[in-house]
Amino acid sequence: MVGFYEEMQAVADDILGEYKQGVIQLVKVTPGVADPQTPWIPGLEQMVTYDLKAVAKPIDRRFVDGTLLVSTDVEVITAVTATLNGAPSPVDPHMEDRVLVDGQPRAIKKIRRIPEAGTVVAYSIFVAG
Repeated sequence: MVGFYEEMQAVADDILGEYKQGVIQLVKVTPGVADPQTPWIPGLEQMVTYDLKAVAKPIDRRFVDGTLLVSTDVEVITAVTATLNGAPSPVDPHMEDRVLVDGQPRAIKKIRRIPEAGTVVAYSIFVAG
């Protein structure tokens, strides 16, 4: 049996997929492993890029605290399902990831799960403006 939040996750996925803006991507970076023969040389980073079903908008002033989040920041609202190599894939953003908005890299400042507990319906990612 599918619960309410699983249904809302599907609704958010459909709506954000239909109304997505530009090209918004999440880049997950995994540090490379150094060769044991030359441990002082770091290994190459591995990057995986997800195409998000997302919208970007100016940050709402209720989130501006003047320290972490400022009025020039951007809020990216994304579905929990993205596209990876042309196939649907779940996405779980982390602070060390990167967001690209129309090819421009943006630093992640804060991530909010919607809702905060239980089944995630969508993510709100605050990025530098």
